Amino acid sequence: MKIPTILIAAGLAGALFTATPTQAQSEGDIAGCATLGEYAEWVMEQRQQGTSLTIMLTTASSAGEGAASGIVELAHDIILLAYDEPRWHTERMRKEAARDFRNNLEITCLRME
Repeated sequence: MKIPTILIAAGLAGALFTATPTQAQSEGDIAGCATLGEYAEWVMEQRQQGTSLTIMLTTASSAGEGAASGIVELAHDIILLAYDEPRWHTERMRKEAARDFRNNLEITCLRME
């Protein structure tokens, strides 16, 4: 399994920013949260396909070697959140779970203080 290394090594770094809910979101904030959401959706897709938690965490650690401080931890947190969610049996529900997970993470990202 190949983790989107660009998301770990570079893209997630853009998501490490602060914003208040009352501020108009800048394009950079939105783009960073979109990248974070893309990674989250991919993680949930892997979870729904039955990829083991250990493989996901190990792969994220390997892909994030040399990345900025906090990137691997952020990736691990997203993975753990995804694995807290149930695994669905139908393709429709799996896609919905991945899409909802992405949207929820993007909302949280945009509301970060």
